[in-house]
Amino acid sequence: MFDSNTKASILEYLKTKIKSSIVDDFIFFDVHDWETDREGILNAILEKFNSEIVIVRSSTLEEDQIGNASAGKYLSILDINTNVVEQLIEAINKVVGSFIEKENFEKRNQVIVQLQVRNPMIAGVAFTKFPKSCAPYYIIEYDESGTTNNITGFGKRKRKIIYRGVGEADLTEMFGNLLQAFVEIEKVLRNNNLILEFAIDHAQNIHIFQVKELKLPGGLKFLDPEFDFELKNVIDSLHCSKKNGMTFSNMADWNPAEMIGPFPSTFSYSLYKELITDESWAIAREELGYKSLEDSKLMVSIAGKPYINIRKSLISLLPEFLPDTLMCRIVDDQLEKLSSDPSQHDKIEFGIAILENSFDRDDLSQVLGKYVDENNSEDYIEKWISFHRELLLKALKMNNEISNVSVNINNLRKRIQAYDNSFNPKVKLNEFIDDLKVIAVIPFAKIARIAFWSKGYLNWCLKEQSITSNELELFYGGLGSMPFSFQEVLSSLNTKQPSNDLIGNLRAQSYDITSRRYDEVLIDGLELTSQMKKSKRKVDEFKPPSSLLERIDKFLYELKLDWSSDVLLKIIGDAIVNRELIKFQYSQVLSDLIESFAELGKRVGLSRQELSFLNIDTILTLDGNIKRSLNHINKNIGMREIHKKILLPSFIDFSTNILNYEIPEAHPNFITNKVVQCESIIVTKKSDAFSNLINGKIVIIEAADTGFDWIFLFSIKGLVTKYGGVASHMAVRCHELGIPAAIGCGEIIFDDLINSNLICIDASSELVYKIS
Repeated sequence: MFDSNTKASILEYLKTKIKSSIVDDFIFFDVHDWETDREGILNAILEKFNSEIVIVRSSTLEEDQIGNASAGKYLSILDINTNVVEQLIEAINKVVGSFIEKENFEKRNQVIVQLQVRNPMIAGVAFTKFPKSCAPYYIIEYDESGTTNNITGFGKRKRKIIYRGVGEADLTEMFGNLLQAFVEIEKVLRNNNLILEFAIDHAQNIHIFQVKELKLPGGLKFLDPEFDFELKNVIDSLHCSKKNGMTFSNMADWNPAEMIGPFPSTFSYSLYKELITDESWAIAREELGYKSLEDSKLMVSIAGKPYINIRKSLISLLPEFLPDTLMCRIVDDQLEKLSSDPSQHDKIEFGIAILENSFDRDDLSQVLGKYVDENNSEDYIEKWISFHRELLLKALKMNNEISNVSVNINNLRKRIQAYDNSFNPKVKLNEFIDDLKVIAVIPFAKIARIAFWSKGYLNWCLKEQSITSNELELFYGGLGSMPFSFQEVLSSLNTKQPSNDLIGNLRAQSYDITSRRYDEVLIDGLELTSQMKKSKRKVDEFKPPSSLLERIDKFLYELKLDWSSDVLLKIIGDAIVNRELIKFQYSQVLSDLIESFAELGKRVGLSRQELSFLNIDTILTLDGNIKRSLNHINKNIGMREIHKKILLPSFIDFSTNILNYEIPEAHPNFITNKVVQCESIIVTKKSDAFSNLINGKIVIIEAADTGFDWIFLFSIKGLVTKYGGVASHMAVRCHELGIPAAIGCGEIIFDDLINSNLICIDASSELVYKIS
């Protein structure tokens, strides 16, 4: 492998040895030379770059040694005209000054002055392996803004994933040429663990700006004899699924990437599947009048990653009265619409399904007119209106009975807490699972569906200009969705009193048996300040505008419901609040159930970590044979290591090539119309403390999970999540508290933001970006 000290010397070595790409002319010098021979350096620059535009950038020992990558840490200055010597001197001084600002005083640190590639077609950075797992893929991040200053900066970037086994002939000309250039550099340097910064000009020339070694986690193997075999199995399986018209998303409907993570443990996946996505979700929708399914298994695992079958989801969002032939045509069109705009895959209820086009006769007529003649269309419109009527009657009944549901859930929780695991634990755990589905999951799934219907109706009213976005914020802000006040939680935590009735038994990842409960973690810096004591923000009273009341009255008249508009608004508000209440209480029981599984594991000599590699069915058949159990666990660990290396997109349809794909940029769900710019802080599920360090900051979390609700104990300025839908728990909480948020940013935006110090959330313009 070629060894070198700095990016300048690496580029100098490559310049004469590569043919598929270009290293543009440059001069480099160190800080000591600049301090002692400034005039000589300036003369050399002017002689080499007469009347040229150059870029001045850093080449530090710390930054650029092969084996150490810190892209974007030091300063680069573009568009320097060598005719303007004062400008050139100022740029060099600023780059040298950036070394001092970063407390890097080494006099051998270098500065590069290089001919600038102007208005490139694309510019970006490429990794020749996936950094987190050493998986055999080229990861290419690029932008098309026509500048090179976003390579390691804060531009709007795209991400291309190319399996290392893909040939150049299978790629577009541009990416085929780029791959050829990368392979050549790997051969010249005898190293295939690289980070490369590049640009492509409009003549298709590839310019290489920097090459350094990609530092990989220790102990990772690049080639695994089982990897190709398992990858082929995944490809074959997806090929069969595509032939059957299946489309998958990790964030549609029950949002598994948000709830159990994009790569969950065996335990988490099996528990979520058993409790919710196998049948409970479908039973709830069928009871509300939606389409029933012969096969209700909604979630599948592809290379250990959870995906929702979108076809099944979209079918289940249509009323039962629709004949199957019509239903299939509608869903086929919806899937085609989704394929043309994959960024909607986490918003199918609102962006793809018919929901918001079903509240008005004209909208329904337009939707159905594509499939049936005018006479039949009118009949279906009447049935659809009756469907809404029946749904609202069921919603009213459910809201009125929510206290009974709450009591039943709490009684189940007491039974689980009181149970002595020494007596027939496996039978009892099975009984608890079945009871939890009937008592909590199905009622929750029903009230959640009603809450989604309610949000869809409000969105439609907003689209029809019957209510403004500010008025809608007032409506959400006045709801109050939590069954306790913040000062109660703080008091119980600070005084070490049992907090089981509040948030003590929740965990940061609700289905993760290894995630610590909050009554087990440290309490760091909690103080009962007056600001933190507020149970919810003070908001102006929501006064429904006359335009909204008229719209509701007309809708109720169509539905033949003799209600006032206030009744419908109350049903909508109650459904949104009750969804959060039941989800919160369900999460508490779920946490206690997981503890019972942990206790069972302890009795047979297995740790939580070991249990996480077993599905719940296997755990319930454990017989105390530790050797057999460990063999099973080790087999699952081995398979997980292989699956970890298989990269898959969040959305998979008939056109997706998992060996060569581009990650579509997500469009976050923005909450409030506010703008906030401040320091950011990352909170993970492994955090061992509630920390007041988040006060006054924008909090960044991966999933919009109920278990992170403790962050609202503090006065945070904003919230960013990688996964999460428009009606997720955190979205509702931010609506209620008036906190600007970007929920569900997706991979590209999120990965950019976690490497930030300052973030701006401009919810009014629907933008989120890092400033530094």
